[in-house]
Amino acid sequence: MKNTKRDTSKGAWLFVDGVPAGKFIISVSNNGNKATYPGTYELEETIILTLQRAAILGIPEDHIIYDEAGIEAQAGQSALCRMAVEGAKRGGFMR
Repeated sequence: MKNTKRDTSKGAWLFVDGVPAGKFIISVSNNGNKATYPGTYELEETIILTLQRAAILGIPEDHIIYDEAGIEAQAGQSALCRMAVEGAKRGGFMR
């Protein structure tokens, strides 16, 4: 999942990018022709869908590019993070 500089203009690639409101989009690129799947998703759903699409399309996992800055910025707004914060507040561990 490490985002390193790679030549994504050749071959098939999947991209995960953060968008406002704690959501993510998934794009696919084949030899530089990029298309974005419709819809936005929670972080957890995005990871599952990305791995499923990679398997269906025959794209190796090392051809999945995650926007790490976007994930770091948005992840705190994901459903799982919100549930953890709510549980911690109810348990008296957070205010």
